[in-house]
Amino acid sequence: LNPKRPRPVDGVIRAIKNADIIVLGPGSLYTSIIPNLLVDGVVDAIKDSGAVKIYVCNIMSQAGETEGYTANDHLSAIERHSYEGIADIVLANSAEIPDGLKEKYALENAYAVEIDAQKILTRAKLVEGNLMLVRNDRIRHNFSRLARTIMRLGSDINYFENR
Repeated sequence: LNPKRPRPVDGVIRAIKNADIIVLGPGSLYTSIIPNLLVDGVVDAIKDSGAVKIYVCNIMSQAGETEGYTANDHLSAIERHSYEGIADIVLANSAEIPDGLKEKYALENAYAVEIDAQKILTRAKLVEGNLMLVRNDRIRHNFSRLARTIMRLGSDINYFENR
């Protein structure tokens, strides 16, 4: 990092501490999600927060970054750069990738991220659903479904009672 201990932007720590829901992702694991955890004070603020913490797992692996990673591997990488148990909930896509897109992505050495539920369930709640959107021959998270799912999880009174 440059600087070695970057300071957070004004208001970030306060926003994390006051949040009801903290969402990690979606995004590239090592270039979008983990860098935020390396900012001074962010991990401590997340840990101290009473918010529901949700990790949105990538739908596809990324060549040169997460090749061969399962959903549990993604979560483990985040935990290595923060703390064990950072996610209360792991949100993962369970929709089937269309065959033509599987072949296209395979040419880029990218594959659907396997959801290894048993490993995840040892430390977080797992919520699976159709979170996929295909646009311009690219697989993306369906932002509308994702937002609705996150809001539902954040307001689920039964979840809060069982925390």
